[in-house]
Amino acid sequence: MVNGLRTITGFWKQPLTNYLERLEVIKGPASALFGNTSPGGVINRVTKKPLAERRQSLSFSTGSFNAFRGLADFTGPMNESKTLLYRLNLGYENTQSFRDLQFDKNFVVAPSISFLPTEKTKINLDVVYNRSNSRLDRGQAVYGNNDIYSVPISKSLNAANDYLNEDNLMITTSFNHQFSKKLQFNVAYLKTIWEEDLLEHRTANGYAKDSAGGEIPTLVEMQVLIRKRKVFADNVSAYFTYDANTGPIAHKILVGYDYAQNKMPWGAAQSQATGYKNAAGTGASAYNAARPGNYQYTTVNGIKMPVPNVPHFDLTSVSPYQLFDMSKYTYVKSSYDPTYYNAQGYYVQDQLTFGKLQALFGLRYDRFDERVNYSKRQRKRSCRMRSFQEWA
Repeated sequence: MVNGLRTITGFWKQPLTNYLERLEVIKGPASALFGNTSPGGVINRVTKKPLAERRQSLSFSTGSFNAFRGLADFTGPMNESKTLLYRLNLGYENTQSFRDLQFDKNFVVAPSISFLPTEKTKINLDVVYNRSNSRLDRGQAVYGNNDIYSVPISKSLNAANDYLNEDNLMITTSFNHQFSKKLQFNVAYLKTIWEEDLLEHRTANGYAKDSAGGEIPTLVEMQVLIRKRKVFADNVSAYFTYDANTGPIAHKILVGYDYAQNKMPWGAAQSQATGYKNAAGTGASAYNAARPGNYQYTTVNGIKMPVPNVPHFDLTSVSPYQLFDMSKYTYVKSSYDPTYYNAQGYYVQDQLTFGKLQALFGLRYDRFDERVNYSKRQRKRSCRMRSFQEWA
């Protein structure tokens, strides 16, 4: 979550967080009150907001594996009355890794503007744009004896022309008004656009086969994935808070509504190359030793083996990394069906304080609607959920 609103981000790599003020963690099933229905909990990232005091900060750092990072943070008023405030966070990071061919290059631009027309009203606009360039590291392959120390931890399965490019844009607008010392109203809207462009050489989860179908434990079967997709998410949250007292017990009552939707339109697609080349050279499939005439063959180190669609990864090679000719692979192309879902939640809660004791009682009603291939209106699936949470 970002500023209390659900969002989507790339989960392959860890981007810069210089635009964050703090992290809030809600453990356990109490997180269901906030609409994620995650029994493990939720993490809320709170972005830095403009300050009425003028401040500027620049920092640079270097480290192991050719790491370099530069960060900037500027904030202050934009007019003499201090009713218009700004903040700008910039970040750049470029680093390699103890893993061969791995790197991370991140660029963050995060401007924020606050408008305070009165002492009781605040309007805020936050924008966070993150551009990430890297390679996807699927982990380490080992010899057939399953000894995790049989291969150096630095060795990865990537090719030199692999890449993972991600763009993530989050735009948040929020409005807060205090009607009185006891009653407040908040509403916020978050728009997220996430885009992925991926090319990766990765293991096909098996060892190379010889002509008899036996495993060659020093060679790993490989596959190639080329994927492009874009996802759009919208989230709205509105709620009232009211402070009251019943004798020695203080109450903070909250009544709210939230709406979230997620959409992946037409255009998301993937190409995959795997298996062994057929005799005609027109396709590839898993190797079947019972039908030797269906495949092409080659001899490596005296071992006859079928010709792989994607070259095997040699665990014994000192320098196995190279630029591969992608045009020589045979691909199976597929497209993702457009997907869409929306979720609505109505909730009420009361936070009670009695001396040092605090208790939270909440009731939430959710309606979830998901549509597969939604543009053709072929299938529809929905469910309703009620949840009651008590926490002390």
